[in-house]
Amino acid sequence: MKQIFAFILPVLLVLMIVLSIFGIIHTKNTQERLTEELHRKAKNVAESLEISAKGILENSDKKTAARVAAQFEKREMLQGCLIMNGGNEVFASSKWLKGLELETLQEVKDIISGRTASGFTHKSQNHSLYVYVFPIENNSQAFLGSIILAYDTSYVCLLYTSDAAD
Repeated sequence: MKQIFAFILPVLLVLMIVLSIFGIIHTKNTQERLTEELHRKAKNVAESLEISAKGILENSDKKTAARVAAQFEKREMLQGCLIMNGGNEVFASSKWLKGLELETLQEVKDIISGRTASGFTHKSQNHSLYVYVFPIENNSQAFLGSIILAYDTSYVCLLYTSDAAD
């Protein structure tokens, strides 16, 4: 009987280690895939908003800008839109983004100054976010402002921590 336990215990231990490593790798790959999907989604949304944002920023139309930003609040997952003018001042914002002050982040400032669209992940007090910054230029390449899209990604962390707890 002791020989059986001496044989089965190491096998079970190795099996548990292998399964744990596989679970960690799978979780990491899934999180990367979901972040990549968010990047594609944010890029597509920002590109589709570009024409509207050009008109809004060229005409300083705050009413339309507020309506565009408010449309992001009607979605299932938390997401938001921040429209900034050429002076890097907030022109319009979704309500839940106002307290986060994304426009003050160094990553946002770097992307705007480089004038190339890019995204990054950001952790604040209550949220884990994917932030995508899309600079807007007019037809003569003059900088008009930028669109900042933010998607709450804390559900990804909750999804995997609740699975691990079960």
